[in-house]
Amino acid sequence: MSASYTNRGKRQGHFDKTPLSCVLYLYMNESKQVLADLKKAGCRMTQLRQGMVTLFCSTDKPVSAAEVMMTLLKQGISVNKTSVYRELQFLEQQGVIKTVLFSAEEARYERAGEHHHHVVCRKCNTVQDIHAEGVEDALSGVERSIGRGNHFSEVSHSLEFFGLCNKCT
Repeated sequence: MSASYTNRGKRQGHFDKTPLSCVLYLYMNESKQVLADLKKAGCRMTQLRQGMVTLFCSTDKPVSAAEVMMTLLKQGISVNKTSVYRELQFLEQQGVIKTVLFSAEEARYERAGEHHHHVVCRKCNTVQDIHAEGVEDALSGVERSIGRGNHFSEVSHSLEFFGLCNKCT
């Protein structure tokens, strides 16, 4: 199973006025579909895997491995650090999640899907997805130029913005 899940972009801002029950229904259907796809590909359906897929399908912010463990423990799912990291690696290989690095401190993980950027608070580390009009068009030209000028193919980018959130100013 190598298909990447791209429903993430459809959640951004689209359900701002939608009742919470509808949003939760959509998230649960998304996690059920991912789990069904994994099962169809012959993957085992462990409690940890199910819990992690549900977590990533129900959150729009990148989370650390420690946050994954804490969330699963609160849900009554028995976890250990090694199993969580192994599962994170597996889910990334399957195209379900991707690693996001904001600094050398700690990797975070989020649902794979539509390319987007983040703004990170320098003080409290709050992370928000951003979708800036025109940025991708401008950067795709830069990518092509960098690729041609340096003899690279399939050039991509990762762009994060840093500032202070409203709570920290």
